[in-house]
Amino acid sequence: MSNRDELFMNRCFDLALHGGKNVRPNPLVGAVLVNENKIIGEGFHKQFGGPHAEVEALNSVTQENRPLIKDSTLYISLEPCNYHGKTPACSNLILENGIKKLVVSALDPNPQVSGSSLDFLEDRGVIIKRNVLNDQGEELIKVFSKNIKTSKPYVILKYAESKDHFIGKEGEKIKLSNQYSDIFVHKLRDFSDGIMVGTNTVLTDNPSLTTRLINGDNPVRIVLDRNLKTPSSFNVFNDETRTIIINEQKDEVRNNLNFKKMDFESQGFISDLLLSLYEEKIYVLLVEGGAKLISSFIQCGEWDEAVIITTPLILYKGIKAPEIEGKLYKKMDLGDDCLRFVRPV
Repeated sequence: MSNRDELFMNRCFDLALHGGKNVRPNPLVGAVLVNENKIIGEGFHKQFGGPHAEVEALNSVTQENRPLIKDSTLYISLEPCNYHGKTPACSNLILENGIKKLVVSALDPNPQVSGSSLDFLEDRGVIIKRNVLNDQGEELIKVFSKNIKTSKPYVILKYAESKDHFIGKEGEKIKLSNQYSDIFVHKLRDFSDGIMVGTNTVLTDNPSLTTRLINGDNPVRIVLDRNLKTPSSFNVFNDETRTIIINEQKDEVRNNLNFKKMDFESQGFISDLLLSLYEEKIYVLLVEGGAKLISSFIQCGEWDEAVIITTPLILYKGIKAPEIEGKLYKKMDLGDDCLRFVRPV
Protein backbone atom coordinates (compact mmCIF):
# COMPACT_ATOMS: atom_id res chain seq x y z
CA MET A 1 0.00 0.00 0.00
CA SER A 2 1.41 3.38 -0.98
CA ASN A 3 1.53 6.43 1.27
CA ARG A 4 -0.46 8.17 -1.43
CA ASP A 5 -3.31 5.69 -1.09
CA GLU A 6 -3.35 6.17 2.68
CA LEU A 7 -3.29 9.96 2.31
CA PHE A 8 -6.30 10.08 0.01
CA MET A 9 -8.20 7.44 1.97
CA ASN A 10 -7.72 9.43 5.17
CA ARG A 11 -9.22 12.38 3.34
CA CYS A 12 -12.24 10.17 2.55
CA PHE A 13 -12.58 9.37 6.26
CA ASP A 14 -12.38 13.04 7.22
CA LEU A 15 -15.06 13.94 4.70
CA ALA A 16 -17.34 11.09 5.75
CA LEU A 17 -17.50 12.28 9.35
CA HIS A 18 -19.24 15.47 8.21
CA GLY A 19 -22.34 13.38 7.56
CA GLY A 20 -22.85 12.88 11.30
CA LYS A 21 -26.24 11.60 12.46
CA ASN A 22 -27.97 12.97 9.35
CA VAL A 23 -27.07 9.91 7.28
CA ARG A 24 -28.57 7.29 9.62
CA PRO A 25 -29.59 4.57 9.02
CA ASN A 26 -27.17 4.81 6.09
CA PRO A 27 -23.39 4.61 6.66
CA LEU A 28 -20.90 7.46 6.78
CA VAL A 29 -19.08 7.56 3.43
CA GLY A 30 -16.50 9.87 1.86
CA ALA A 31 -15.11 9.88 -1.69
CA VAL A 32 -12.20 11.60 -3.43
CA LEU A 33 -11.43 11.74 -7.16
CA VAL A 34 -7.71 12.04 -7.91
CA ASN A 35 -5.92 12.82 -11.16
CA GLU A 36 -2.11 12.77 -11.21
CA ASN A 37 -1.92 13.13 -7.41
CA LYS A 38 -4.27 16.09 -7.41
CA ILE A 39 -7.79 16.03 -5.98
CA ILE A 40 -10.21 17.23 -8.65
CA GLY A 41 -13.41 16.27 -6.82
CA GLU A 42 -14.55 15.20 -3.38
CA GLY A 43 -17.74 14.66 -1.45
CA PHE A 44 -19.54 12.82 1.31
CA HIS A 45 -22.96 11.37 2.01
CA LYS A 46 -24.77 14.30 3.63
CA GLN A 47 -28.16 12.93 4.61
CA PHE A 48 -30.35 9.86 4.39
CA GLY A 49 -32.08 9.71 1.02
CA GLY A 50 -29.65 12.21 -0.51
CA PRO A 51 -26.89 11.67 -3.09
CA HIS A 52 -24.16 9.21 -2.14
CA ALA A 53 -20.55 10.26 -1.65
CA GLU A 54 -19.51 9.15 -5.15
CA VAL A 55 -22.22 11.33 -6.71
CA GLU A 56 -21.20 14.32 -4.59
CA ALA A 57 -17.53 13.85 -5.56
CA LEU A 58 -18.28 13.65 -9.29
CA ASN A 59 -20.69 16.59 -9.14
CA SER A 60 -17.99 18.71 -7.49
CA VAL A 61 -15.61 18.41 -10.46
CA THR A 62 -15.37 21.69 -12.32
CA GLN A 63 -16.36 21.89 -15.98
CA GLU A 64 -12.72 22.48 -16.85
CA ASN A 65 -11.63 19.23 -15.17
CA ARG A 66 -14.47 16.98 -16.30
CA PRO A 67 -12.45 15.56 -19.25
CA LEU A 68 -9.98 14.25 -16.62
CA ILE A 69 -12.55 12.06 -14.83
CA LYS A 70 -12.08 8.99 -17.03
CA ASP A 71 -8.32 9.00 -16.34
CA SER A 72 -8.70 9.53 -12.57
CA THR A 73 -8.72 7.19 -9.57
CA LEU A 74 -11.77 7.19 -7.31
CA TYR A 75 -11.08 6.65 -3.60
CA ILE A 76 -14.07 5.58 -1.50
CA SER A 77 -14.21 4.74 2.21
CA LEU A 78 -16.92 2.12 1.56
CA GLU A 79 -17.70 -0.19 -1.33
CA PRO A 80 -20.12 1.53 -3.74
CA CYS A 81 -23.73 0.35 -3.80
CA ASN A 82 -24.82 -1.98 -6.57
CA TYR A 83 -28.60 -1.66 -6.35
CA HIS A 84 -31.21 1.03 -6.95
CA GLY A 85 -32.63 2.20 -3.62
CA LYS A 86 -33.52 5.80 -2.81
CA THR A 87 -30.76 6.72 -5.30
CA PRO A 88 -29.39 5.01 -8.44
CA ALA A 89 -26.60 2.41 -8.12
CA CYS A 90 -23.18 4.05 -7.75
CA SER A 91 -21.45 1.12 -9.49
CA ASN A 92 -23.27 2.06 -12.69
CA LEU A 93 -22.33 5.70 -12.19
CA ILE A 94 -18.65 4.72 -12.04
CA LEU A 95 -18.94 2.86 -15.34
CA GLU A 96 -20.91 5.66 -16.99
CA ASN A 97 -18.14 8.14 -16.15
CA GLY A 98 -15.45 5.86 -17.54
CA ILE A 99 -13.55 5.55 -14.26
CA LYS A 100 -11.08 2.68 -14.57
CA LYS A 101 -9.37 2.70 -11.15
CA LEU A 102 -11.01 2.36 -7.76
CA VAL A 103 -9.48 2.27 -4.25
CA VAL A 104 -11.77 1.05 -1.45
CA SER A 105 -11.36 0.73 2.31
CA ALA A 106 -14.24 -1.38 3.71
CA LEU A 107 -16.67 -3.81 2.15
CA ASP A 108 -20.34 -2.98 2.55
CA PRO A 109 -21.79 -5.21 5.33
CA ASN A 110 -25.22 -4.89 3.73
CA PRO A 111 -26.13 -8.42 2.51
CA GLN A 112 -27.48 -6.80 -0.68
CA VAL A 113 -23.94 -5.65 -1.53
CA SER A 114 -21.18 -7.41 0.49
CA GLY A 115 -18.48 -7.39 -2.20
CA SER A 116 -20.83 -7.88 -5.14
CA SER A 117 -20.38 -4.39 -6.55
CA LEU A 118 -16.59 -4.73 -6.60
CA ASP A 119 -16.93 -8.06 -8.43
CA PHE A 120 -19.38 -6.41 -10.82
CA LEU A 121 -16.95 -3.57 -11.58
CA GLU A 122 -13.92 -5.84 -11.91
CA ASP A 123 -15.81 -8.01 -14.41
CA ARG A 124 -16.24 -4.85 -16.48
CA GLY A 125 -12.57 -3.90 -16.47
CA VAL A 126 -12.26 -1.59 -13.47
CA ILE A 127 -8.97 -2.04 -11.58
CA ILE A 128 -9.72 -2.21 -7.85
CA LYS A 129 -7.48 -1.98 -4.81
CA ARG A 130 -9.31 -3.30 -1.73
CA ASN A 131 -8.93 -3.06 2.05
CA VAL A 132 -6.89 0.16 2.16
CA LEU A 133 -6.83 1.21 5.86
CA ASN A 134 -9.54 -1.37 6.39
CA ASP A 135 -9.63 -1.15 10.20
CA GLN A 136 -10.32 2.58 10.05
CA GLY A 137 -12.91 2.03 7.34
CA GLU A 138 -14.70 -0.58 9.48
CA GLU A 139 -14.62 1.76 12.49
CA LEU A 140 -16.27 4.49 10.45
CA ILE A 141 -19.28 2.29 9.68
CA LYS A 142 -19.57 0.50 13.06
CA VAL A 143 -23.08 1.83 13.71
CA PHE A 144 -24.33 0.90 10.23
CA SER A 145 -22.75 -2.56 10.47
CA LYS A 146 -24.54 -3.32 13.74
CA ASN A 147 -27.83 -1.92 12.46
CA ILE A 148 -27.84 -3.73 9.11
CA LYS A 149 -26.75 -7.09 10.51
CA THR A 150 -29.04 -7.26 13.56
CA SER A 151 -31.83 -4.65 13.19
CA LYS A 152 -30.76 -3.45 16.66
CA PRO A 153 -29.13 -0.23 17.89
CA TYR A 154 -25.42 0.11 18.46
CA VAL A 155 -25.25 -0.05 22.27
CA ILE A 156 -22.87 2.08 24.36
CA LEU A 157 -22.75 1.49 28.11
CA LYS A 158 -21.58 4.42 30.22
CA TYR A 159 -21.05 4.78 33.94
CA ALA A 160 -18.92 6.73 36.41
CA GLU A 161 -17.33 5.01 39.39
CA SER A 162 -15.39 6.01 42.48
CA LYS A 163 -11.75 5.05 42.90
CA ASP A 164 -12.93 2.12 45.05
CA HIS A 165 -15.43 1.00 42.37
CA PHE A 166 -18.80 2.22 43.62
CA ILE A 167 -21.22 4.12 41.37
CA GLY A 168 -23.18 5.69 44.21
CA LYS A 169 -25.13 5.07 47.38
CA GLU A 170 -28.64 3.68 47.68
CA GLY A 171 -31.25 6.45 47.47
CA GLU A 172 -28.63 9.21 47.55
CA LYS A 173 -27.70 11.55 44.69
CA ILE A 174 -23.90 11.66 44.45
CA LYS A 175 -21.83 13.58 41.89
CA LEU A 176 -18.73 11.63 40.81
CA SER A 177 -17.39 12.86 37.45
CA ASN A 178 -15.85 16.30 36.88
CA GLN A 179 -17.00 19.08 34.53
CA TYR A 180 -14.77 17.91 31.67
CA SER A 181 -16.16 14.39 31.78
CA ASP A 182 -19.68 15.84 31.96
CA ILE A 183 -19.11 17.74 28.72
CA PHE A 184 -17.74 14.58 27.09
CA VAL A 185 -20.84 12.64 28.20
CA HIS A 186 -23.11 15.30 26.69
CA LYS A 187 -21.22 14.95 23.41
CA LEU A 188 -21.83 11.22 23.68
CA ARG A 189 -25.52 11.94 24.16
CA ASP A 190 -25.48 14.14 21.06
CA PHE A 191 -23.93 11.23 19.11
CA SER A 192 -26.70 8.91 20.33
CA ASP A 193 -30.28 8.64 19.13
CA GLY A 194 -31.57 7.39 22.48
CA ILE A 195 -30.48 7.42 26.12
CA MET A 196 -31.71 4.77 28.57
CA VAL A 197 -31.97 4.71 32.36
CA GLY A 198 -33.76 2.57 34.92
CA THR A 199 -36.39 3.53 37.48
CA ASN A 200 -34.01 3.82 40.44
CA THR A 201 -31.76 6.24 38.57
CA VAL A 202 -34.73 8.45 37.69
CA LEU A 203 -36.18 8.42 41.21
CA THR A 204 -32.78 9.11 42.85
CA ASP A 205 -31.29 11.67 40.45
CA ASN A 206 -34.32 13.16 38.64
CA PRO A 207 -32.10 13.59 35.52
CA SER A 208 -32.96 15.67 32.46
CA LEU A 209 -30.97 13.42 30.07
CA THR A 210 -30.35 16.28 27.64
CA THR A 211 -27.32 17.88 25.94
CA ARG A 212 -27.68 21.13 27.89
CA LEU A 213 -23.89 21.53 28.40
CA ILE A 214 -23.20 21.68 24.65
CA ASN A 215 -24.91 22.83 21.47
CA GLY A 216 -26.24 19.42 20.52
CA ASP A 217 -29.35 17.40 19.77
CA ASN A 218 -31.23 15.90 22.69
CA PRO A 219 -31.54 12.11 22.35
CA VAL A 220 -34.85 10.33 22.84
CA ARG A 221 -35.17 9.50 26.55
CA ILE A 222 -35.95 5.84 27.27
CA VAL A 223 -37.01 5.02 30.82
CA LEU A 224 -37.47 1.46 32.06
CA ASP A 225 -40.25 1.96 34.59
CA ARG A 226 -41.92 -1.41 35.02
CA ASN A 227 -44.69 -0.30 37.39
CA LEU A 228 -44.87 3.39 36.38
CA LYS A 229 -43.43 4.68 39.66
CA THR A 230 -42.00 7.92 38.28
CA PRO A 231 -44.05 11.02 39.23
CA SER A 232 -45.32 13.01 36.25
CA SER A 233 -43.56 16.12 37.61
CA PHE A 234 -40.08 14.59 37.05
CA ASN A 235 -37.74 15.98 34.38
CA VAL A 236 -37.97 12.96 32.06
CA PHE A 237 -41.61 13.88 31.41
CA ASN A 238 -40.98 17.49 30.38
CA ASP A 239 -41.32 18.57 26.75
CA GLU A 240 -37.63 19.13 26.01
CA THR A 241 -37.50 15.95 23.97
CA ARG A 242 -39.39 12.76 23.23
CA THR A 243 -39.59 10.11 25.97
CA ILE A 244 -40.36 6.40 25.66
CA ILE A 245 -41.47 4.72 28.89
CA ILE A 246 -41.05 0.94 28.82
CA ASN A 247 -43.53 -0.55 31.29
CA GLU A 248 -45.83 -3.48 32.02
CA GLN A 249 -49.03 -1.46 32.47
CA LYS A 250 -50.10 0.23 29.23
CA ASP A 251 -49.54 1.28 25.63
CA GLU A 252 -50.29 4.94 25.15
CA VAL A 253 -49.02 7.94 23.17
CA ARG A 254 -49.56 11.35 24.75
CA ASN A 255 -47.84 14.43 23.31
CA ASN A 256 -44.07 13.69 23.50
CA LEU A 257 -44.60 10.64 25.73
CA ASN A 258 -44.80 7.11 24.35
CA PHE A 259 -45.72 4.39 26.85
CA LYS A 260 -44.74 0.97 25.47
CA LYS A 261 -45.93 -2.17 27.22
CA MET A 262 -43.47 -5.09 27.38
CA ASP A 263 -42.98 -8.28 29.38
CA PHE A 264 -40.03 -7.65 31.72
CA GLU A 265 -39.94 -11.36 32.67
CA SER A 266 -39.45 -12.51 29.09
CA GLN A 267 -36.22 -14.48 28.63
CA GLY A 268 -35.28 -12.34 25.65
CA PHE A 269 -36.44 -9.03 27.13
CA ILE A 270 -33.29 -7.01 26.34
CA SER A 271 -33.10 -8.37 22.80
CA ASP A 272 -36.81 -7.69 22.20
CA LEU A 273 -36.39 -4.21 23.67
CA LEU A 274 -33.53 -3.40 21.28
CA LEU A 275 -35.50 -4.67 18.27
CA SER A 276 -38.41 -2.46 19.33
CA LEU A 277 -36.20 0.59 19.78
CA TYR A 278 -34.64 0.09 16.35
CA GLU A 279 -38.16 0.31 14.89
CA GLU A 280 -38.40 3.66 16.71
CA LYS A 281 -35.31 4.82 14.73
CA ILE A 282 -32.95 4.48 17.68
CA TYR A 283 -29.77 3.54 15.81
CA VAL A 284 -27.33 4.35 18.65
CA LEU A 285 -28.42 3.68 22.22
CA LEU A 286 -26.56 5.11 25.22
CA VAL A 287 -27.28 3.19 28.44
CA GLU A 288 -26.42 5.45 31.40
CA GLY A 289 -27.65 3.50 34.39
CA GLY A 290 -28.06 2.30 36.91
CA ALA A 291 -25.83 -0.63 37.84
CA LYS A 292 -28.58 -3.25 37.56
CA LEU A 293 -29.64 -2.10 34.10
CA ILE A 294 -26.08 -1.93 32.77
CA SER A 295 -25.29 -5.34 34.25
CA SER A 296 -28.31 -6.84 32.48
CA PHE A 297 -26.90 -5.70 29.12
CA ILE A 298 -23.49 -7.13 30.02
CA GLN A 299 -24.90 -10.47 31.14
CA CYS A 300 -26.80 -11.08 27.91
CA GLY A 301 -23.98 -9.76 25.70
CA GLU A 302 -26.07 -6.98 24.18
CA TRP A 303 -23.44 -4.23 24.12
CA ASP A 304 -20.94 -2.92 21.60
CA GLU A 305 -18.72 -0.66 23.69
CA ALA A 306 -18.48 0.77 27.19
CA VAL A 307 -17.21 4.09 28.50
CA ILE A 308 -16.07 3.84 32.12
CA ILE A 309 -15.23 7.06 33.98
CA THR A 310 -13.07 6.42 37.03
CA THR A 311 -12.90 9.35 39.44
CA PRO A 312 -10.53 10.04 42.36
CA LEU A 313 -13.40 10.09 44.89
CA ILE A 314 -13.57 7.31 47.50
CA LEU A 315 -17.01 6.25 48.76
CA TYR A 316 -15.96 3.29 50.99
CA LYS A 317 -19.38 1.68 50.54
CA GLY A 318 -22.42 1.86 48.33
CA ILE A 319 -23.67 0.40 45.02
CA LYS A 320 -20.94 -1.65 43.38
CA ALA A 321 -19.98 -0.70 39.85
CA PRO A 322 -20.86 -3.22 37.12
CA GLU A 323 -18.26 -5.88 36.35
CA ILE A 324 -17.30 -5.78 32.71
CA GLU A 325 -14.81 -7.84 30.74
CA GLY A 326 -13.56 -6.75 27.36
CA LYS A 327 -10.71 -5.29 25.38
CA LEU A 328 -9.44 -1.84 26.29
CA TYR A 329 -9.08 0.02 23.00
CA LYS A 330 -8.63 3.60 24.19
CA LYS A 331 -7.85 5.52 27.36
CA MET A 332 -7.75 9.23 28.14
CA ASP A 333 -7.59 11.58 31.09
CA LEU A 334 -9.96 14.51 31.51
CA GLY A 335 -8.73 16.51 34.47
CA ASP A 336 -8.47 14.03 37.32
CA ASP A 337 -10.96 11.61 35.75
CA CYS A 338 -9.72 8.62 33.74
CA LEU A 339 -11.89 7.41 30.86
CA ARG A 340 -11.53 3.86 29.61
CA PHE A 341 -13.14 2.63 26.38
CA VAL A 342 -13.84 -1.09 26.24
CA ARG A 343 -15.27 -3.45 23.63
CA PRO A 344 -16.34 -7.08 23.89
CA VAL A 345 -13.61 -9.57 23.07
